Amino acid sequence: MTDLIQHFRTLLVHQVDPAAAEEDLSPEVADMVRQQSAMVQAESLLRVMDGLAEVDARMRWASNKLLHLEIGVIQAVQTLGEVTLSEVIEALGGAPSPDLIARRAAPPVPSVPWWRLQPRSALGQRLWRWRLRRLHQFLYPRRSLLPHR
Repeated sequence: MTDLIQHFRTLLVHQVDPAAAEEDLSPEVADMVRQQSAMVQAESLLRVMDGLAEVDARMRWASNKLLHLEIGVIQAVQTLGEVTLSEVIEALGGAPSPDLIARRAAPPVPSVPWWRLQPRSALGQRLWRWRLRRLHQFLYPRRSLLPHR
């Protein structure tokens, strides 16, 4: 499995820096890597490598290693066959407009931790304190530091 992951890594490195990828390869293998790296996008390679790494970790503790290997290879083939978001954008004629990106941007993340955020209404504050108390009782069942109201 590690050899397969290493091969996909070589393809990814070849897309970024072909000279570095072909440094330690024989001319025949370098030609094969050149052809294969032109056939797939970097996003797909990253997803395949991530999936194979997960399968490799599962295989270390599994009793039926062949089953996990087969499942991992099938998932890798399916991943390579999927259409990426970049391919859809290219097919539609380029990058989306900047105002569309600005409208779909995620709201800013608050700088305070989630447990410090408090609702504005009195009922919301009571419910919030009750939820925090329940969470604290769940995390620390023998003692509760929060006052009960």
